[in-house]
Formats: sequence, structure tokens, C-alpha cells
Amino acid sequence: MGRCCSCAHQAFHRYISELNSLYLANPALWEADETHEGFQWLDCKSDNKCLFGYTRTAASQTVLAMFNFSDREAEMPPCSGKLLLHTDWRCFGGQTDEPGTKLPPFSGVRVACKN
Repeated sequence: MGRCCSCAHQAFHRYISELNSLYLANPALWEADETHEGFQWLDCKSDNKCLFGYTRTAASQTVLAMFNFSDREAEMPPCSGKLLLHTDWRCFGGQTDEPGTKLPPFSGVRVACKN
């Protein structure tokens, strides 16, 4: 049990560290915190799906965040850009190796979209 908990703890620590670095390196995540213009919910309404998304926008970039809170795989909306973070990457204890167009159950992504 100790080894398993240690592995989970290390994966979570790695995830939080990466999330903090991502926040500092991407102005869209913090630059417009004081205004409503820097945040927009995406319309992800669909029956029986728990898919939520939003964009954070700054002068120099837009970051898309998508979250799948269901127990089923979901389609990601089209967005050309660089995948910044995927909560299901193996280095965080997940199952995903390569970026794709699907969101695994209970996962989320951050993508730097081209303005």
C-alpha cells in the first residue's frame, strides 16, 4: 500500500507543479482576471453529457479548457493549437500517451489556441 500511495502522491505533485508552471507561462490564464472580457463559457450543452468548457483570453493568446465529468469518452471541439496539459497523461497517473480528439472519462485539457 505504501508504494501505491507514494506513486499517486508523486503523480499528483507532478500534475500540480505542471499546472502552476502552465499558469505562470500563459498570460491568458491571469492577465484579464479583473474583467469579464477575459473569460467565456463555451456552449457545450447536450443531452446526457457532462462536458464543460471555457476560454481565457489575453491580448496575446487564448487558452481553451475542456472538462469531461462523465464516465464516458467525449469528443473535443475543434481547436487548432498546442496541447498544454492533459489530466490523463501517464506522467500524472493516467492512461493517455498521445493527444487525440477524444476526452477520456473524468479528464480535462488545456489548449493554447491560435488567435
